[in-house]
Amino acid sequence: MDNPNETNPNKEYDSDMHDMQANRQSNFYGMDNQQDPYSMNGYQQTAFFMNSIIDSLSGWMRFMGICTFICGILSCLGIITAVIGVPLIFAGIALQKSSKSLKAYKQYNNSYMLNEVFISMNKYFKIQGILTIVAVIVLIICIIVSVFFMIMAYFSFNNYYYY
Repeated sequence: MDNPNETNPNKEYDSDMHDMQANRQSNFYGMDNQQDPYSMNGYQQTAFFMNSIIDSLSGWMRFMGICTFICGILSCLGIITAVIGVPLIFAGIALQKSSKSLKAYKQYNNSYMLNEVFISMNKYFKIQGILTIVAVIVLIICIIVSVFFMIMAYFSFNNYYYY
């Protein structure tokens, strides 16, 4: 088979196998590798998508960080609600820091900045998760107390009319 003019009897079989392998290598979205925006073939397209996603994500993170920070400050106006407000302030600061680190990662392509993004987001989600668990527990306690008082009120009014 050193002569390029000779035909390979297995050439058709080899091209069919290559087509089957290419079809099997489709990604999660059901597209082949040439249509995949995350493939190496579409590097420029990927860079555009990644930059627009990073811009959008950092903007929303900054917005939510500011909103969380403001809610924390407003919650600190009350003595009892300051218990919720102080962690919200720290969560808002962490999310704003994460937004700044994400913008710095986009600008300088520094993996340390990407690490800072995840550390700050981890802090934000831990605080929000703990506050959510506490809120659910307080809600359950309030429902139990409300049902208890409704039962007590029912029996109190029920006995009141019999006297």
